[in-house]
Formats: sequence, C-alpha cells, structure tokens
Amino acid sequence: MSTTVVTTSNDVKRILQKQKAIIGSQSLTNADSGKVILIQGTSGKIVTLPTAELGVSYKFLIKNTPASGQVHSIRCTPTDTFNGSFIVNGAKVAIATSGNDAVNFTETAAKGDFIECYFDGTVWQVFGVGQAASSLTATEI
Repeated sequence: MSTTVVTTSNDVKRILQKQKAIIGSQSLTNADSGKVILIQGTSGKIVTLPTAELGVSYKFLIKNTPASGQVHSIRCTPTDTFNGSFIVNGAKVAIATSGNDAVNFTETAAKGDFIECYFDGTVWQVFGVGQAASSLTATEI
C-alpha cells in the first residue's frame, strides 16, 4: 500500500477566511479586523467593537439561534454610530446614523443570519440579512 502526502502552501492558507468564535460577551480588537465572528450559544451576548480605525471590518454570523428573550448585541463606542441597511424577511430596513450605536440579532434570528460592519473613517457602515421579521435591529444604547 502506498501513501500519498498532500501539502498546502502558505498561499492557500492565506486565502482562507479567518474566524473567531464568540461564546460569551467580549470586546474585539483591531487585530480581529477581517475575521468572520461566529456567535455561538443561545444566551444573549454583547460584542463591543474597538475604537474605530479607518478600514476595520468584521462579519458577524449566527451559528446558534438565540433563545427566547435573548439578544446578541454588537456595540460601537458612544462617539460612533451605525449607518446602512438590513434585508429582513425580504424587506429593506434603513439604519439612520442618528443615535444608533448597537446592531442586534434578536430572538427571531436564525442560523446563517449575518451583519457586516466596516468603518469608513466617520461611521460604521453596516449591511445584514435576517430571515425572519424583526431578526435584525439597530438601537441606541
């Protein structure tokens, strides 16, 4: 019986998207920029974004549906805000910059729902998709 050895180059490893699992409330760093943040578990979590730097970005992905009454909240610093839109249950939901410093996965969020955040130097630009009505929201803390 012969053995075949398969190796991967560093080039292949570099194209794989990096991930970070969140199992409890946590603060991210700018070093986490570009990662897919997997939100795990059914209890509510607060994920705090770092002091914003131009070009910092994250993609948050629901791995487990939140339990009844639970919310996974992504929060920026009080001096920053979110702007953009969500597609929720097939409908566009606009997010105005006035006062929105948290974007949330509610208890109706499902596995695969996501929110992308990108800091453009002024505000956090966000886009997300939620399968069910009210699954993604933007609020003021």
